[in-house]
This record gives sequence, structure tokens and C-alpha cells, in this order.
Amino acid sequence: MIVKVIENIFSGIGILFVIYIVPLSLDLIFVSANRKKGGPGKNFDVRPNSSLAFTGALFGGFSTACAYGAYVSGQLDKPLLAIYGSFIVISVLLMLAPVKHFWDQRVTDDSITAYRLWCIKRTVLLKDIDRCVMKRGGLDLYSKGRRVMFVDGLSNNIMWLCKRIEKNGVKITVKQKLAGMR
Repeated sequence: MIVKVIENIFSGIGILFVIYIVPLSLDLIFVSANRKKGGPGKNFDVRPNSSLAFTGALFGGFSTACAYGAYVSGQLDKPLLAIYGSFIVISVLLMLAPVKHFWDQRVTDDSITAYRLWCIKRTVLLKDIDRCVMKRGGLDLYSKGRRVMFVDGLSNNIMWLCKRIEKNGVKITVKQKLAGMR
């Protein structure tokens, strides 16, 4: 019985590995092409790092293995199923984060367009941005005194976005809390 569980775990991890090796390799090729050119051109994407997909795949494989182990041993009840189900949903969201237009920003000559969940699209003109605040989690963009967009600090090409914003004459304010201070 234990051997069957281990076989199922390894087959699930193998399938996840095969599914995510192609997008990961394409992402690495894109990043290396940008480095050779000296950075992205006029238009570029700011999106989450592809390591989130790998982390989500590992997290999902581990959660699925634990849920299957609890099922086989007869200890899987409704509260435990809800916990494992929420872990699996989180892992799927982590795996989808690097996919184009799931959670990214497209920077063009004069605008930044944020895409969320393939259907929500918000465009902000670079000339309308009047203030930027770099916080611990990322970059907040303000237009007319209102926060209009958040860019995750661990995204690819965030430094190119900062340079593009500074090129338009907007100063980026760095706001960090000291360790231990609330």
C-alpha cells in the first residue's frame, strides 16, 4: 500500500514537472535575450518570477500527497479536506502567476496596462502618474492623489519600470519600516 502511495506521488510530481518545464525554459530564454540586448526595448512586461510556478508545483505536490496519504489511512475528514483543498487552490494560483496576463503589467511608450486574471484590464498613462512609493512589498503608483496600481517587488523587469517612471520626471520615494518598529 505504501509503495502505491509513493508511486502516485512521484507520477504526480513528474506530470507537474513536465507541464512546467516548457514555460520555465521559455522564460529563461526570454530573460537571457533581454540581458544580451542590455534590457528590454520600448515595450516590456513586468510579471511575477517563474520560480513561483516551481514553488507552487512543489507545494501542490506536497499537499496532494498529504491529502492522499490521509485518504488512504482513513483519516481524511471534512475539515482536513477543506484545509488540503485550500492549500491546493493556493498552489494552483502560485503556478498560474507567471502565465501571461494572469497577473502582469505591460509597459509601452506612454502607458502601463495591468492585467489581472485574464479579464481585468486597467491602463494608466505615464504622464498621469504623479507619485511613486517603493514599499517593502513593491511599488505603489499614484495618479491625482489616488493609488491606481501596485507592482510586486519580486517581479521581473521592475527596475526597468522604475527607470521608465523616473525618466518621465516622477521621483520614487522609498518608504521602509525599521525592524522591530510598528
